[in-house]
Amino acid sequence: MKMKKCCLFDKPEEKFKDNKDFSVIKKYGEIPAPNECSRSLLKCNKCGALFLYQFLEWNDSYYNDYIQVENEEQANKLNEELSFSKFSTNNNPMIKISSDKRVSFQLPNSSSRVRQIIDALSNEDQDKLKELNVSNEEIENVLKSIDKKAEKLDSEILEYINNVEKEINYTFVEEYKNYLLKHSSLKPDKNVLGLSNGTEKIVRYLYSVDPSSKTYILKFQNFDSKLKNKLVPFAELEFGDILCFERETNKIVIYNHETDTIDFIANNWNDFIKELYDDYVYKTKNGFEYRYKGLKVIITANEVNEELTNYADKIIEYYFENKDKIINHLFEKFEKYELYVEAYTKEKIIEKIGKPTIYVNKVNLGEITYLNNELDEHLITIELYGLEISYVTIDG
Repeated sequence: MKMKKCCLFDKPEEKFKDNKDFSVIKKYGEIPAPNECSRSLLKCNKCGALFLYQFLEWNDSYYNDYIQVENEEQANKLNEELSFSKFSTNNNPMIKISSDKRVSFQLPNSSSRVRQIIDALSNEDQDKLKELNVSNEEIENVLKSIDKKAEKLDSEILEYINNVEKEINYTFVEEYKNYLLKHSSLKPDKNVLGLSNGTEKIVRYLYSVDPSSKTYILKFQNFDSKLKNKLVPFAELEFGDILCFERETNKIVIYNHETDTIDFIANNWNDFIKELYDDYVYKTKNGFEYRYKGLKVIITANEVNEELTNYADKIIEYYFENKDKIINHLFEKFEKYELYVEAYTKEKIIEKIGKPTIYVNKVNLGEITYLNNELDEHLITIELYGLEISYVTIDG
């Protein structure tokens, strides 16, 4: 239930007379401040509304501020939370008297309140909802308003997408359209992309489907390349390269503007999103995880430190510098036990084995493990001592 504003707010500001309009209910006494500062709880003599009042002397000037409160409990809480210099709140009506005795009424911004309710609901912050004194009816109205705005926005975005598709004679995959509907930001939260050669690219932003945007997608379709009729650009990378859909396959590729060539990134939109990462280390049920140069690292030690991450990074650099040596080491094992070599060529095995995951338990003790290989259900692991490859184990 919203707080009913005091009757004082209904009359002109210049008619406000603090010494006649209020009665003192409680005195909080002096408040820590460089100069004199005191607070008390006041009651409107006409409608009974309560106000937390602060008097402040500052640089030979005097300030009087009144925050309307729901009850004495809220007044006590605000008195504890607010410092002398930050005596204000977006949620409550206020009366402010400046040093030149000018009176101003400040009523809560309804959009600000709605935003706070939405944030509290998103974060499941029951304490914040209680502080805002939100009723079930108000929550229901906010949610209905969100749904209506979302429906309108979705309709506009879909219309933009439809217009773009007509202009470029190409139908975007549904996963990409759904991504645009669900993400208001054109910069992905995770924007680092690891390439097969061990380098990284930064995704600056996705092109917008909104014709009023400076990064409107149609502005970037007519680029100077022999490949332009085969590609649909949708995002900008650092240093001028672009992310594109292949028209015939819908695969995701990078167009290299300096060489007029493309590099394969992912078979589809969902796989592309999974390939994006950031620079953070995350605590998970498997240990501490992060990505570097496109490869996942899992540190299984009880704690993560720079020594462990440096060792893991060295393994990844070793992997990209010695791919052929690692593959040949695996093939010796496969040929010895007649695994995979009869069913697949060497090139096909390399394709199906996929990217490895790097495991580190302690410094100089790691593993290169192919968790998600498409050869079969077995895990293929190469043990490392320092940066020397050792045993190959295959289990499942």
